[in-house]
Amino acid sequence: EEDFDAVVSIAALEFMQNQQKTLDEMFRVLKKGGKLLVGTINRESDWGEMNLRLAEKPAECLRYVLTHELCHLHEPGHGERFWRRMDLYYPDWKRVRKLLKTR
Repeated sequence: EEDFDAVVSIAALEFMQNQQKTLDEMFRVLKKGGKLLVGTINRESDWGEMNLRLAEKPAECLRYVLTHELCHLHEPGHGERFWRRMDLYYPDWKRVRKLLKTR
């Protein structure tokens, strides 16, 4: 087992039904001396509610959000360079963005 040097869980653990089982799995795959980073949010907050709504959307919506946020590592705003980067990494992002915005 022990396959990974690091395990990162951001805004996920608090949504798991069995949090202990989830933590056990994180440690199971973590190499000895590896790093575990867990970031949580209040599931009752606006961010928590948004994540719960996102979980009900098709998986391609999650891919859009992840790609969008990763593009911000290179381009902090939503200028032309940001959207060109979105085109590069997720060419179908415009269609999926419309899908994401539907209730």
